[in-house]
Amino acid sequence: MNGRGFYEQLEEWEKNGEHRIVIGVIEALPDGDRDYRLSLLLARAYAMLAVSADASSPDRDMLKHAFSILTPFVEDGCADAAWNKLVGFTLFNLGVFSDAVSFFEHAQRLDPGDVDLIPYIEECREREKARLDSLELYDSGDADAVRAHIEDYFGEAARVIHDPLPEFVDIDVLVIPPKGDYGWVTLATLGAGAHIMKKNTEDDEFEPDRLYRAELLLCLPPECADLSAQDDGDVVPPWALHMLRGIARRAASSDARLDWGCTVVTSRGPDTEDVRFNGAILVTPGKFCRDADICDLPSGDGVSFFQLVPLYPEEIDYKLKTDADALLDCFSDDMLAVVDEHRPSVIDSLGRPIEYGITVDTAEFHIKKIEEKRLPLNPLSAYNHMAVYLRWCMERDLMSDVFLDRYGYLSESVRRGRAATDLRFFLRADRYMDGELTLPCFNCDGVDFTHWYYMSGDASHSYMSDLAMYAERVFGVSRCRSSEFSGEAYLFIPWSEQYYTDMAAVLDARFDEWLAGEGVGDAEEDELFLPEDEMRDLLPGLRGPRGCLATDSIMFDGRPVEVCFRERPAPADKGWDSGWRFMTLDEYDEYAGGDDPNPVDDVLDTYDLNTVCNYDPDIKGLLGAPFGAYFERGDDGFIRRE
Repeated sequence: MNGRGFYEQLEEWEKNGEHRIVIGVIEALPDGDRDYRLSLLLARAYAMLAVSADASSPDRDMLKHAFSILTPFVEDGCADAAWNKLVGFTLFNLGVFSDAVSFFEHAQRLDPGDVDLIPYIEECREREKARLDSLELYDSGDADAVRAHIEDYFGEAARVIHDPLPEFVDIDVLVIPPKGDYGWVTLATLGAGAHIMKKNTEDDEFEPDRLYRAELLLCLPPECADLSAQDDGDVVPPWALHMLRGIARRAASSDARLDWGCTVVTSRGPDTEDVRFNGAILVTPGKFCRDADICDLPSGDGVSFFQLVPLYPEEIDYKLKTDADALLDCFSDDMLAVVDEHRPSVIDSLGRPIEYGITVDTAEFHIKKIEEKRLPLNPLSAYNHMAVYLRWCMERDLMSDVFLDRYGYLSESVRRGRAATDLRFFLRADRYMDGELTLPCFNCDGVDFTHWYYMSGDASHSYMSDLAMYAERVFGVSRCRSSEFSGEAYLFIPWSEQYYTDMAAVLDARFDEWLAGEGVGDAEEDELFLPEDEMRDLLPGLRGPRGCLATDSIMFDGRPVEVCFRERPAPADKGWDSGWRFMTLDEYDEYAGGDDPNPVDDVLDTYDLNTVCNYDPDIKGLLGAPFGAYFERGDDGFIRRE
């Protein structure tokens, strides 16, 4: 199909600098028609276009694309001076001088008369020496310390992916397989911390100076890594390597400093088209052992370890408009711990938080099933099982103060049996509910039970499994498993009072099962240091969440409250948790950073703020303080400290 005149025309266009025409013509051909000669012409056109005069600097992505066109033809190109010269030219402009010189030298051996190769070879050697001299590297002792820290806290690397294009710093990426409780693959940089970052401003109070170095972590599901792959580029997703090295090089090449909560925008690398992440936020590696975030170096410096949470463009915009805490509150713990490269965004198209991390169920999910499977059902059927659960929780007093502040009238009517018990229309029409059940709707016991039952992946105690079993009681097993219901029999259960009554009995049994196995929030009042008959209502006008945490030494032993502070609740706990914590001074020291293998978390329990205020009425005056407030008891009462 491609005669001699066709090739000559392409070469003529190439000689005249018509590189875009060459690219357009060759790429329009069917894949099967692109032979070695055409591939060489196409790669040369991309390489020349990448360094053309109208570009202020070489287009690296275009050069890498040219390189990817050439690499499948190693066998054909090995003995071809033109192929070796073009590979060398591409690598030269990518800055990979050590590899480029070997291809140029091989091309010279194949074609000794090509004098154009001599200046390239000389410049490669000079630039490679200059590049190596300019790279920031750990000394051997510091590098060994960082590697040992990674092995101690994150695990031993099964594979090391060496940096093929070192710039500013030489960044190896260690691939660490799942280890013990860490059910994910950890990617850790080694080499980024050789660069000492500068302060952002003259009045920057970041201390101490020894923490101006940083290494980066990225955690992926096990299925994302192939440790048996022969080529480094196939071991982990290309976007992950591109992001880790891109962020590390950004710090090394500029005056920016990597710190907790900062966001870094990254370029889209090759082979990342199917991943929409365009940056990341840096957080403490909270799922690992305590002290995993700091590595002390023999030189006296220290290296901070930050975990990357990759972000979509709208999530970065939201963080810049608000702050790091506001964005991170939109994520579930699982989203922050391990990266799902196809996860949904936590910010909608209007820049509003979606808060997937606190969603229990949404009618939209079930309506999609009705539509996609063309089930003969009214969309209202998608709300049936959600309305059953909501009514049952109202009747069992499992709703949060936040929910009751807004819908107390409805909950009270349901509990007294006076309200219409069909809550489907409430779920669908109320602008705050918006067709969803969310964890902040429930109090502490409601949240724990909902996690255990409604959100469970264990079929032995799952709400959806129980619904499926109930559908089999209603319709029969064979019918439920036939094509009539398309695997969605629970949606066909007709709405009726009998439906609610039957499922309420199932829910009661599951709740008793949960109580027997899990226990429940507040300790029994008659076990507390203060007898029940001495408790007074000290907070009659308090609005909002009333839950708090206090230690056993205060609530059972009667020790005085010496420290109280307010943490920002996790998104799922906003409905019941006020954020207040009460403990003794020695317990706070342990809670805030001690090395005890049995931390004070084990002796914290959930109480109503009114209960703790009965132990020390002075606490009442502190409850309006914002998140982050810390108070310590002095001789004259509680003193707020920064």
